[in-house]
Amino acid sequence: MVVEDDVLMCDELLDMLTKAGYRAVKPDGFDNIIEQILDMAPDILLLDINLPGRSGFDICREIKRRSSVPVLVLTSRDQLKDELHALELGADEFLTKPCRRERLLARVANVLKRYEGRQNLIEGEGFLLDTQTYTLYIDGRSAVLPQNQGRIFETLMTSGGDVVSKEKLCEAVWGTSEYIDENALQVNLTRLKKKMAGLDMKAKIIVWLGLLLLMDVAFCFFMWLVAPEAFVRIRVLVGMFTVILFAAVCSVLCIKDRKKIEAFRRFVTAPDEQSEIEMRSLCGASEQEYVSVLSEELHDLRDSVMQSGRQLRDYQEYVENWAHEIKTPISLLTFVVDNRRDELPHNVVMKMDNVTSQMQNYVDQMLYYARLKSDSKDYLMESIDVEECVDEVIADYRSLLEEKGIRVRKCLENGEVYSDRRGLQFILGQLVSNSMKYTNEQPEISFDFWTAGDKKLLSVSDNGIGVKSCDMPYIFEKGVTGDSGENRKHATGMGLYLVSEMAHDLGITVTANSKWQNGFEIVLEFPDVETKI
Repeated sequence: MVVEDDVLMCDELLDMLTKAGYRAVKPDGFDNIIEQILDMAPDILLLDINLPGRSGFDICREIKRRSSVPVLVLTSRDQLKDELHALELGADEFLTKPCRRERLLARVANVLKRYEGRQNLIEGEGFLLDTQTYTLYIDGRSAVLPQNQGRIFETLMTSGGDVVSKEKLCEAVWGTSEYIDENALQVNLTRLKKKMAGLDMKAKIIVWLGLLLLMDVAFCFFMWLVAPEAFVRIRVLVGMFTVILFAAVCSVLCIKDRKKIEAFRRFVTAPDEQSEIEMRSLCGASEQEYVSVLSEELHDLRDSVMQSGRQLRDYQEYVENWAHEIKTPISLLTFVVDNRRDELPHNVVMKMDNVTSQMQNYVDQMLYYARLKSDSKDYLMESIDVEECVDEVIADYRSLLEEKGIRVRKCLENGEVYSDRRGLQFILGQLVSNSMKYTNEQPEISFDFWTAGDKKLLSVSDNGIGVKSCDMPYIFEKGVTGDSGENRKHATGMGLYLVSEMAHDLGITVTANSKWQNGFEIVLEFPDVETKI
């Protein structure tokens, strides 16, 4: 079942799935969408996020609460927080538009394979019930319910949170509500509650801390004065008192200065009225004038920073919204080309592949450029299989690589790095796109992985025209295209700049090697990070 509000996109997805051998359907409008999905009980649900009336997140949450229907989220929203939120709500897969037909169908097949033999499962919030054996799973623990209790629990879980009458429960357990003693139902309900309570795996760890109070150490100084030595002893005491008083005064002054410094730090960090009053109370009359001047400057600076922050957030929001909107027609065009390759002339397909690839590359560049300037970074650091990551990038450029006759060579055995998957795929995608622009005769792109001591290195190289020595120091600067002849007009000068910036964010060292007319190489150096917990 496809839940997508864009009519053209929905029709194309239905046609694509039908050609792949699936029986694909769509809902009859978006009114009562939850009930439509539950009534149809599809083998898999393809779900968009931005939908009219109700968010795809809400639909996913409700569907997973009331059924075991697998959900594949297919959306133009590509931020990590959206993917994590969808997975937290129970989504089985998350795929970003645009994507190739083969990747979508592979994910659909993968989800269906995982759910083989699970049609008898009912999922709820924190619960999983096998309706064949009435095995109840809660937080990794399981128990087999008696048949009557299992039927009661199944009825409650499929009610959708609505109140279930005792008559309905009796019919579910005994097939009738007549001549059934209410106590019999109550006994089964009580036993079910006890069974579920025994399955609670959330251990309550109580740490008892004993605080040992050390006994006060009393130092008694008994001073005796013997008449002949009284004056001497008094003189010594006066000296000791003087030292103690001096130390006390110094301590008070130090504490006051420390409070003054702390107040100044709070005042500079947050120059509000309260912090200014506190600062003035600790300053002398001559210093208060300086506090007033500083307060005015800090307020002006704060207002300027806040305005700049709002402008930056507005810019980022505009870019994000624009990118999400433009991704829909790009995704539709990609699906149309993939789905109708046999119907269109080969040269037309190649040209459309080239156009969609360029459009998607420019959109990605704009998105990542905007996000690099953001204070909050949307990265998820994890162990990544390098070959798997490279294969996904190559799949996105496969048609263009075939059109240009570019051979791909890989030597990535046992390649595993610790990084952000999306960020690394963006870097590799920019490098592949860059290599395709500057091809030569018998073009080839190579991916090599090796280790050197505690470092892990990934090389992306080609046998294209390379870069002139005079341009090499500037290739990672924004807007620099270099002297590359006719290929220069097809370059934006943003690809390698974004590669450098993204790599810096991910802790990856980037180096470039090239000789004019003799190829180009980028080496990514990953630090060896200990990932064991």
